[in-house]
Amino acid sequence: MIPTASGSVDKLQNDVGDFVAKLDRLPLDSIGKRLDQDVGELGTTLQLLNTKTLPGLSDTLADSRKVLQGAGGALDPDASLQMNLNDLLRELTQSARSIRVLTDMLSAHPESLIRGRRAAPVQKRATQPTAGASTGPSSGSE
Repeated sequence: MIPTASGSVDKLQNDVGDFVAKLDRLPLDSIGKRLDQDVGELGTTLQLLNTKTLPGLSDTLADSRKVLQGAGGALDPDASLQMNLNDLLRELTQSARSIRVLTDMLSAHPESLIRGRRAAPVQKRATQPTAGASTGPSSGSE
């Protein structure tokens, strides 16, 4: 005979009985039906993914590669786009300098917007001949 604690077998039987009762109350049939339905829908979704979505994605990826290759060619240092952008930047720099000069001039002379730009004063040169230089066309023999 195996010694046991009193009530331990009875408690075990009650626990197993409670567990079986709980299992009986679970809606295993409806859970199985829903699981079958979900697996079927998953199969349909995967089939659509493989037949329609992935081939379209492959085409999109190929088109993206072409676009990126074209963009890479446009950004080469010898590409006309690159040269045109460099020319544009040079012209913009020159325009910025001209605008800076104009604003400096207008800051110093705001009245020039109304009156116009004053002509620079003309300095008269001395008309005295230097020693040894002739003042007119030479008429003698050399």
